[in-house]
Amino acid sequence: MEGEITPNKNFQNQLKFIEKINKILTSINKALKIEIDKDLNIPVYKIIDLQTQEVLKQIPLEDILKLKKAITEILSKERQNQEALKGLFLEKEV
Repeated sequence: MEGEITPNKNFQNQLKFIEKINKILTSINKALKIEIDKDLNIPVYKIIDLQTQEVLKQIPLEDILKLKKAITEILSKERQNQEALKGLFLEKEV
């Protein structure tokens, strides 16, 4: 369709935007780094000091990532417990 942004085009636009941001940040000795959290499969954005490699700002914050991982683990265990109890009282699920 005309005017529709394809995922590939959208990704290319994002890369161009990140390059522009990094050009600006490099002038003040900083950089934008984007990583994918391996457990949650979500992007993590970091502003890095190029000289010290210190993370100056991170979105989402590390504490939020830990909280999301803990909640995900709790929910996963709860689902496993429910599955284990399903056949305990009934031979067939109706």
